[in-house]
Amino acid sequence: MSRLMLRIVSVLEIWQLISLTISANFKTTPKKQYTKE
Repeated sequence: MSRLMLRIVSVLEIWQLISLTISANFKTTPKKQYTKE
């Protein structure tokens, strides 16, 4: 169970980094089509 928790935590950290880079890319690139929400 501890291994599963560690794996989930590592995946969450990687997803956080990916989401941060995606948000940074969206801020730099002027694409207003994707912000329809």
